[in-house]
Amino acid sequence: MQQNVPIAYFLTFVTYGSHVPGGETVSISKHQNTVDQPTLGYRPGLEATSRALMVHSEVRLDREMRRAVESAVFERCRFKNWQLHALNVRTNHVHAVLSAEHEPHDAVLQQLKACSTRRLRELGLATGDSRIWARHGSTRMIWTEADLADRVDYVLFCQ
Repeated sequence: MQQNVPIAYFLTFVTYGSHVPGGETVSISKHQNTVDQPTLGYRPGLEATSRALMVHSEVRLDREMRRAVESAVFERCRFKNWQLHALNVRTNHVHAVLSAEHEPHDAVLQQLKACSTRRLRELGLATGDSRIWARHGSTRMIWTEADLADRVDYVLFCQ
């Protein structure tokens, strides 16, 4: 029997420009953003249009930036008393698996992005007017201990 409250969240957010609509990396249409819907797939014309609309170049997180994001996420989880099960900060995306009792998953995702951006700006690793993250991100609910173990394994060992 499935419970009404997830035991954890699997959150992913990507850097600005790294997953543009129509690009070779996976992107989701805002009109088809539901479970099991197909991704947009590679569409060169759409990718070119998407890149032309960008306000600055693609963001890639270097080692110092990744450490700053990691530190910010750890501190936010500690401050909010969220249990962080796994975290992996990559050059163009962040995966986090965490339990956040009584917190909507979208609010958790937004808080992680905000605290990470704030930290990058405080350390002078990003300018005040640059976009660091793409809009929104992926927020998946985890309902069972087995699924939690699978997501933790993926985040820690399958990147």
